[in-house]
Amino acid sequence: MTRARVGLLWAILLTTANPVRAQVAAEGWDVSLDVLNVLTRGNDVHVGDVYTERQVLTGTQAQTRFDYGVDYEPIVTRMGDNISGMFTAVRRRDGWGVGVRAWRSRSTASVRGADQTAPSGPSSDFLTGIRMWDHSVLPVPNETQPSGISPVTFHAASELTNVRVEGFVERLWIQGRALNAAARFGMAHARVESVRSEGQTMAAFVVDIDAGSITTFTNDIRLDSEGEATMTLNGPMLAVVGDSTAGRLRIDWLIGHAALFGTADTSGRWTDVDDITETTVADGSTLTATTLLNGVLDHDQDDRALVSVVDLQFKASVHVAGPLRIGAGVFSSTWFNLPVAPAFSIPGDWTDLQGTGWRLQQRDVTFLGYAVFAGLAF
Repeated sequence: MTRARVGLLWAILLTTANPVRAQVAAEGWDVSLDVLNVLTRGNDVHVGDVYTERQVLTGTQAQTRFDYGVDYEPIVTRMGDNISGMFTAVRRRDGWGVGVRAWRSRSTASVRGADQTAPSGPSSDFLTGIRMWDHSVLPVPNETQPSGISPVTFHAASELTNVRVEGFVERLWIQGRALNAAARFGMAHARVESVRSEGQTMAAFVVDIDAGSITTFTNDIRLDSEGEATMTLNGPMLAVVGDSTAGRLRIDWLIGHAALFGTADTSGRWTDVDDITETTVADGSTLTATTLLNGVLDHDQDDRALVSVVDLQFKASVHVAGPLRIGAGVFSSTWFNLPVAPAFSIPGDWTDLQGTGWRLQQRDVTFLGYAVFAGLAF
């Protein structure tokens, strides 16, 4: 929603307010159904880079200049917006209230691409590859390409799903036809799933001509990692909520906090596949040999989790007819130290001794929603 649209909405709400009696009673049912456009922030992942090493020699024999360096093009998965919903229902009576609130979000991101090394010149040399998992993977030779180096392809994706349900009791501090304020306390339940995957491919092609024989060597290489974290969280929640009416205009607000406890079940699999074919032609006969190298590094670990959640909500609506009101608002839910899918890392050589393995990940994630809603107060 653009700023102009938000300003127009507020102008409509304010101009339609008039000094009729408040449409919200301090007692009875208050039900709201929101349609949310959720923006997930804090879970964008810089999974790697397309790197290009360059060496360029210029000048003359008497005055020479040598330029060298590495250029990086980031590979980032950026979480997209998603349409979701929120449901809230509260029953108030004699200064007390009981209710439920539930909402869901599912955000995804993906990126893929390809690149190749530029041909070298008499005084220039280039090398293009993919850096992932804290490691710059060298592309393999490929004699079918002008540069003599294999093209490289890459892909990456991530997904974050969150379902949260709250059951609570309210104690009203202020209750009246124009203003209500209450303390809300209860239990929150959440189910969170985080998935990420990234990988790259390349292909080697080399021809070896020997006396009386020709040998063709090919190797289709695929490197992939997939990580996942799932958790069920439960814990106490506390919030301060209120609503105020002025004629046909009603303002609702919420400030809340929850401490969620649970176990994060993290898993991952790293795969390194080399599909090798070697064909030799000699004396009119052909001999083909194939070899498949399949390396796998698995990860499975359970960790206790404590996630602190801060919720903010602001809504404005106008009375339409009877108990019905419609409006718009904003919603924010920030999750601190949220466990997400683990990441694979190759900081040195491809060995355990050099630190190759899986790394647990935590992030501060904010779910920001713009809402339109319909409410009933009766």
